[in-house]
Amino acid sequence: MVVSSSIQTKPTVFPLQSCASDTSGGLVDIGCLATGYVPSRSVTFTWRDKGKGSDISDFVQYPEVQRNGAYSVFTQIKVKAEDWEKSNTYTCNANQGQTAESTDVTRMEPTSVHPNHSTLCYIILVDCIEDPITVNIFPPTPEKFFLNEEILLGCKVTGDLSNLGAIEWENADGSKLVAMKEVKENGNSRVSWLSISYEEWSNGTEFVCIVTHSDLPLPKRETYQRENAPSVFILGPAEQAKQVTLTCYAKDFYPKEVLISWLASDEPLDRSRFSTTSLIQTGDTYSVYSQLTIEKDEWDEGKGYSCAVHHETNSKEIKAIVRAIDSLTKKSSSVNLSLSIPQTCKAA
Repeated sequence: MVVSSSIQTKPTVFPLQSCASDTSGGLVDIGCLATGYVPSRSVTFTWRDKGKGSDISDFVQYPEVQRNGAYSVFTQIKVKAEDWEKSNTYTCNANQGQTAESTDVTRMEPTSVHPNHSTLCYIILVDCIEDPITVNIFPPTPEKFFLNEEILLGCKVTGDLSNLGAIEWENADGSKLVAMKEVKENGNSRVSWLSISYEEWSNGTEFVCIVTHSDLPLPKRETYQRENAPSVFILGPAEQAKQVTLTCYAKDFYPKEVLISWLASDEPLDRSRFSTTSLIQTGDTYSVYSQLTIEKDEWDEGKGYSCAVHHETNSKEIKAIVRAIDSLTKKSSSVNLSLSIPQTCKAA
């Protein structure tokens, strides 16, 4: 007599809710994830509306994925926004043979979630699946953006690339965008470069990088959109000895990429003539100082000096936010601020 047996491991089930807060369409996406089970294809889902006491038949069950000999599978439903806002409860059952593991999905405030993400996020933060990759979007460098008008967004994927799927782009309405090129930087990173028009950029179009990986139940999505223009001030010299130091202060901008240049009588000065501090982060925004040191005789001649701050939030027509000052009129766009200039910014 031959006795056959099969190993069965029950799933662990986690509730999920949409990271997107917009309910203007009248519907909200919720879901649940069953993970760590064997054998393959042994789990199916059922849903129930606890508030109404009725079963929900209209749901989606996505293909399962395998990792380290176990399986994970994800299911998603759409519920009425008005019911969701009232904290109605929905029960997700992960059925395996004659047993079921259940979890309730109720509206909660997600923790540490990007507000623009449209994928599903964990309501309860748990380390249920080890994340094999990280995804970051790199904006255009200030030099290329402002001097060459070349606008490239880079989506960099780092980590375990052995099971990496596609790196794709789309805009806010879900339309697919074609990447200019994809480059493998080294053994554990790959970058997809997207070329966009200035009109798209200046209009504040949202761009989304979507990365699929066979070890993840859902694609990873990273969103990028320009925002937070800098406020710029120029400060005249506090003391007038043999040399005079002018300070340009750009504050409260995001993203962090910024380029500061100086001009004398509208002629650009070489970068060796001025110094710029490292970025200072306050919350989600950044600030930076730049200082120009000139001879007092030059300052007394009445020549005008300007600092120009280039940031991607500037329009194509403006290009840069410029603040100017001279010794004769002593007019400037500065404000009376008490500033503690970092030592690295002080001229030698």
